[in-house]
Amino acid sequence: MRKCLEYGLEFRGELLNFRKDGTPMMNRLCLTPIRTDDGTVSHIIGIQVFMEANIDLGPVSCNLWKESLYTAEWFTEESASHRGKTVSVDLPSRHRRCGLLDLSDEVLAQKILALLSPRDVASLGSVCTRLFQLTRNEDLWKIVCQNAWGVETTSILEAVPGTRRLGWGRLARELTSLEGAAWRKIVVGGAVEPSRCNFSACAVGNRLVLFGGEGINMQPMNDTFVLDLGAASPEWRHVHVSSPPPAACMA
Repeated sequence: MRKCLEYGLEFRGELLNFRKDGTPMMNRLCLTPIRTDDGTVSHIIGIQVFMEANIDLGPVSCNLWKESLYTAEWFTEESASHRGKTVSVDLPSRHRRCGLLDLSDEVLAQKILALLSPRDVASLGSVCTRLFQLTRNEDLWKIVCQNAWGVETTSILEAVPGTRRLGWGRLARELTSLEGAAWRKIVVGGAVEPSRCNFSACAVGNRLVLFGGEGINMQPMNDTFVLDLGAASPEWRHVHVSSPPPAACMA
């Protein structure tokens, strides 16, 4: 692409990209230069078509510290000698040095990948063969989920039937991208009175907390209501607190 832009040539190709939730997608790109009468490139027309990338980023059970392969794009002379591989002295120009992959699998998994968000781990799995193999590990994904959602939430999810069959990698992708989410209508009792606007709300486990807001004539409200969705018959309850809630914001 850079060469085509530099020399004013037409470029056609496909680029692997990722959405904000970490799911892969393919960009089919076409760049066509527009020249003036004297042959100078004045503009470049770009056409981009988005397509779904059918890439399975889910994990399979394997040894967390299993020896992995390198791809040519991430090949280094140091890593090759460490793995007992032979390397030609004159490496092609496309072989770039990457010090990150000189680290052992244990360090990469425990000190780097395990500390990232599920979305970032899924993205790194498409960088090279070695990272792809590391991110296919079930134990690594469980650690990533624990760091992202907390040990208590992960334990609850682990007790749900089908979690082991689905796998932590697939579960993280579905929860991050909301692939497995579905709306469910719930009839609740009680009421938040008096009526208000500009209130604040947050979720704490299965409970929805609503506080503050503005009533008639923009009168500030300083009460708090809680809705427990885990109850058999959920209903709004007014909760007495020792101090007023934070300043209201748009919800």
